[in-house]
Amino acid sequence: MQGTHGGIIMADMILVINPGSTSTKIAVYRTIVTATKVSESSYGIPSQVPTDYDVKAVFTKNIMHGQDELSEFPDIPSQADYREALVEKTLAEEGIDLNDIAVIMGRGGLVQKPQITTGGYLVNDDLYEALKDPELTSPHASLLGGLIGRKLADKINGSSVVADDAVMCRGGSAVSCGLGGRREGAVKAYIYDAVTSIELGEVEEITGIKDIKRNGTGHVLNARAMAMKYADDIGEKYEDLNLIVIHTGGGSTVNAHKKGKIVDCLGDDETHMSLERSGGVPLLKFIKLCFSGKYTQDEIAKLVRGNGGMKALVGTSDGFEIENAMKAEMEEAARASAEGKEVTDGPVTKAVKAMAYGLAKSAGSLVPALGALPDAIIVAGGFAYSKDFTAILEEYVKPLGKLVVMPGEKEMDALAGGGLRIMMGKEEAKIYKKPE
Repeated sequence: MQGTHGGIIMADMILVINPGSTSTKIAVYRTIVTATKVSESSYGIPSQVPTDYDVKAVFTKNIMHGQDELSEFPDIPSQADYREALVEKTLAEEGIDLNDIAVIMGRGGLVQKPQITTGGYLVNDDLYEALKDPELTSPHASLLGGLIGRKLADKINGSSVVADDAVMCRGGSAVSCGLGGRREGAVKAYIYDAVTSIELGEVEEITGIKDIKRNGTGHVLNARAMAMKYADDIGEKYEDLNLIVIHTGGGSTVNAHKKGKIVDCLGDDETHMSLERSGGVPLLKFIKLCFSGKYTQDEIAKLVRGNGGMKALVGTSDGFEIENAMKAEMEEAARASAEGKEVTDGPVTKAVKAMAYGLAKSAGSLVPALGALPDAIIVAGGFAYSKDFTAILEEYVKPLGKLVVMPGEKEMDALAGGGLRIMMGKEEAKIYKKPE
C-alpha cells in the first residue's frame, strides 16, 4: 500500500495508454480498497482485511501530435519511441514516479492473426512483434498502446530478475508470466478488449460473396464496459444477461452480448448509417455509382466512411450542431401545430429519425444471435447525450425491449478496470502466440 487518501487506503498505480491517430491519451489510476472484513491474526489480534477494490483516477491528459511531427515516421509502429518519450515526460511533469506503477494497460490494436478474444492479453514477445507486423495486425494507431506499454514496462523493470513461471505483482496478486522462458520484472503491460476481439462463428462470418467474410469489429472496449456497468447497477452478473449495445458516434456499431460474450456485431459499414458513415445502401445502385466515372476509389471510400451519413444528409457530423438544428425544427413544428397548420418534419429531424430507425433495425437483427429478446438495449457513445435522439430511438426499439441510456465513452475507466481485475486475480490475462 502506498498510503491513505480521505480515509481510504490507496494501493498501486495503473497507467492507461489510449493512442489515437493524432493524440495519445493517458491516465493514471490508483487502486482503492472499497470493502474490508475483520480477520484475526495468528496472535488473536483483529485487523481489517481488504475484500474488494476499485480504481480512482489521479489525472488524465491528452497529448496532441502535430501532423508535421508524425509525417516523419514511415509507419505507425515506428512512432512508438517518439510517443513513449512524450508519455514519460508527461508523467514526470505530473509528479508520477514510474516505480509507483504496478500495471500498464494499452488499447488493443487490430490483431487479425490469429483471432484474439475479449479480455486482457499480456504484451509478451510474440504480441509485441505481432503489433509491428502488418501481416498480423492492421495499421491503426491503437496498436501503439501495446508497444508503448511494453517499452515502459521494460524500462521500469530495468535489470530485475524474477522466476519465469509466476511473479508477485505490486498489488499483491500472483500473476502468471507465461513468457516462454523470458525473464521479466514485476511490472506487466497488457492490451484489453481489442477492436478485433469479437469472435464470429463460422455461420455468422459468411456473406453471399465468397471472397468477402464479415469481421467482428466494433467498439468492444466501451460496449463491454457499459454492459458490465449496467449489470452492476441492477445487481446482476454480466455473465447472466443478454444485452444489445448500440454505440453512437462518427461511426456506430451494434453488438450482441450473450451471457458475458459478444457473439455478433454489426460494424459501421454494414447496415445502419451514423454521423459520418453511409451504412448499408442498395448494392446495385452503389455499383452503378462506383463505375459512373464521377468518383475516384478514394472518393467512393470517403462517401462510405468520413463523408457519409448525417454529414452527407445535413452537411455536418457535429453532434451539437445536429442536436441544436433538430431542436429548432421541433420548436417550429410545435408552433405550427399550435396554430393549426400542417406539420412535417424538418430535414435534420427526418435524417436523425432515419439514423435511429436504422440502428433499431440493426438491434432487431441481432436477436437471433441472442436466441431471445434482450434483457435491455443500451445506447452509449457521444450522440447518446442527445435526449431528442434517444427519445426517437426508444420508440423504435420498443418491440425489442427497454432502452437504457448510458451516454459517452468510458474507455480509460474500462482499461483501468481490466487492469485491476487482472492485478487482483479476478481475471486471467491470456497469452498470444504468433502463427508459425
